[in-house]
Amino acid sequence: MNKTWSLWAITAMLLLGAFARLIAFGDAPAGLQHDEFYDALEGINIIERGNFQLYYPANQGREGGYIWLNALSALFLGRNTLMVRYASFALDMLMLALLYRVGVAMFNKRVALIAVGFAAVSFWTISIARIGLRPVLLPPVVLAIWWGLMILFRPSPKPRWIVAILTGGFIGFALYTYTSSFALYPAIILFLGAMLIFKRNVLFKRWRELLIMGVLAFILMLPMIAIRLSPEGTTRLSAVTRPLDDFRKGLPNELITNGIRLAGMPAFLGDPEWRYNVAERPLFLVPIGMLVYVGMLVVLFTIRKNPFSALLLALLLLGLTPSLVTTSAPSWIRVVLALPSIMLCLAVGIESVGKLFRGKYHTAIVWGIGMGCIIITAVADWRAYFVQWANHPEVMSIYRDDLEQLSTFLATNTTDLALVAVPNADLDALTYYMGRIPPQNTRQQLVFFQSDSALVMSQQPNLLFISPLVTISPIHQIWLDDAERLSPIIDQAGRLAFDVYRLNTNVITEKLAEFALDTAFVADSYTSEQNLIAYPVNFDGLIELVGVEFPRLPVKSADDGLELWLYLRPLVSYSDKRANLFVHVVDESGTVVRQRDMLGVPPSQWNTNTIIIQDHFIWFDDLPAGTYRVMLGLYDWDTLARYPLAEYPHDFVMLGEILVVVRDD
Repeated sequence: MNKTWSLWAITAMLLLGAFARLIAFGDAPAGLQHDEFYDALEGINIIERGNFQLYYPANQGREGGYIWLNALSALFLGRNTLMVRYASFALDMLMLALLYRVGVAMFNKRVALIAVGFAAVSFWTISIARIGLRPVLLPPVVLAIWWGLMILFRPSPKPRWIVAILTGGFIGFALYTYTSSFALYPAIILFLGAMLIFKRNVLFKRWRELLIMGVLAFILMLPMIAIRLSPEGTTRLSAVTRPLDDFRKGLPNELITNGIRLAGMPAFLGDPEWRYNVAERPLFLVPIGMLVYVGMLVVLFTIRKNPFSALLLALLLLGLTPSLVTTSAPSWIRVVLALPSIMLCLAVGIESVGKLFRGKYHTAIVWGIGMGCIIITAVADWRAYFVQWANHPEVMSIYRDDLEQLSTFLATNTTDLALVAVPNADLDALTYYMGRIPPQNTRQQLVFFQSDSALVMSQQPNLLFISPLVTISPIHQIWLDDAERLSPIIDQAGRLAFDVYRLNTNVITEKLAEFALDTAFVADSYTSEQNLIAYPVNFDGLIELVGVEFPRLPVKSADDGLELWLYLRPLVSYSDKRANLFVHVVDESGTVVRQRDMLGVPPSQWNTNTIIIQDHFIWFDDLPAGTYRVMLGLYDWDTLARYPLAEYPHDFVMLGEILVVVRDD
């Protein structure tokens, strides 16, 4: 293959890969998922707050490498969906280019081009490239190490210091990419062992460069090793290593099942979850996937001649171990270390099958089989990704197409205040704003809340949006009886994204007028004399309790509890305070016998134009009969320090007394 032709060929493959990764960029997947947002936000915080870390403990802990690249994206692209996913696109394109270089160095240009062709069009690589998550950083780093080692051991009398330093740097940096990187290091050790057995003269000739490489890598790895050995660094692993934990207890069933599933991954079994794959879909169609096994056997028998074959197989097999010892095998994300090796084995398998056809048409047959398999994979995987996967309801709920459609709706809507009931107020709000279309109404404000315990109302005109992923409790449902139901928002697949209501502001205004005539109490202690005070009760200028609906009848302890409706008005908007409410039920001695801490709308979503109606229920179970006081306060959930009342020298307010009686059997 001449140089010009191969240059055009790899350029075409890279353009094909870029097309597959950029087409329908904002629609497949339809929106952002929370994990993407975490990595993007940390990158933004590096630029805006200088929050540079080696390891970010939030969201069960994440290595810093990909987040640092997100910081560069934020610097040049700002806060948007493109910023969240640009680093993934660029890294995956770099992976394709490096895969070609390694393939050429290990085999030949034909094998390298076929491997890149599969990597350009397969579901696996397209999926990884189109979401903004850190696993995409590991394959190009591994390929850079692989290529560096191949250059280092090329026949040459000259020392290769620069190559050794760069390769050592990448080996050390790999630990900062993704959790699965731990499998890289035993793979390198196995490769060096193969070199010692079959090419010891070459190995010994480079001992100085290897020493420099190893020392530099170890120095760079040391901080992350220390983090990983700390309790903070084991959070993510401990959450998913049930198969390994069970194996240590003498229960190997799940580990064995994982091994079987991973062995069938190329052609028979797939990732069981919809998050990154059509559930249970293998990497390739069966006839094509079988060629991966053929390639593995061929590579195995070349180790004596070429010890880099040991590195290829070690990266493949050890790259599967992160999914072997964790749940939901085979996980496409956790086995990402094996990706380059699998693509090369597939290309080698095709090359080997082509060698069965001897004669002058041998080369054409190999190309025909390779290009035919790539085209078949492209057609099958294109439909699987862009049609079947991208439009699946579970995928849309994960990647929050509903928030994308809400943004489109509000971009042209004139409402000043939008109240949005979602599963996770904080995360959904941040995800929404990351991909938000700027509204024409610049005064427009949004409040996200969790409707399982709270409903947000307002005395000013507003719209209420309720996600089908949540439910409004029957107690709060009565507030919607007087609301006007509008046309719902529909997602890209024609399913419900949000129910839309225009709330009746008069209803909440009338309720607040009733509370103006009611009273609460303050006291020096839980048991001392109570003094009447009027509503509202101001907590340190942050939020005020404007009223309480409190039971006046006795409560039976065995099958009932305390049902409170708390009406709260934020006094600050979108606060970064770490505030939470507590409700204590105390007996005559001042002992807290029942309590519940909860604030249905986080301070990050407070708005001074709203009223939070919180359903605060406390089970009494076997609480003895008697009279109990009910008290309420606000505290910082980080320090547990209570916020004082603004107008009284106390840090709690008494709501009243409740009589508890024993059920008559």
